[in-house]
Amino acid sequence: MNPTEPGAGAPCCWSVNGIANSGVIVGQVFENDFFNAWFKQGTDEDFFLRFPSGGDTFATGVNSGADVIGYTAEGWGAWLAKNIEANEGTSDASEAAPHFTAVKYPNSTTTTPFGLNNVRAVVGTYTDSAGKQHGFLAQF
Repeated sequence: MNPTEPGAGAPCCWSVNGIANSGVIVGQVFENDFFNAWFKQGTDEDFFLRFPSGGDTFATGVNSGADVIGYTAEGWGAWLAKNIEANEGTSDASEAAPHFTAVKYPNSTTTTPFGLNNVRAVVGTYTDSAGKQHGFLAQF
């Protein structure tokens, strides 16, 4: 991921937010008026364009099993995409759409995940109905 290379969509606005021990990295890029989450494993680069709810997507964590955690700024909220490279083979010609699982702390108004480990333990923050922010640890 080199935002200064020729043809890079938005060289001013790349972010790398997570790295797994295996070298997989995730983040987001601002392009075409949206933040789009991305995933990079070796030479494979995937972008989560136009998430089911639309709007901006942010990838905040990744583990060595290619599970990605993140959130959308509008609508859908926090999400977990398990093993997004499953059933793809070695070519991006056969991209498989990831399956997204909602991540929402019970009775919260917002949930924002920040990290994910290899046993799918997720850490982050949530805001309760009184507007107070708390940390959480959840297992998926």
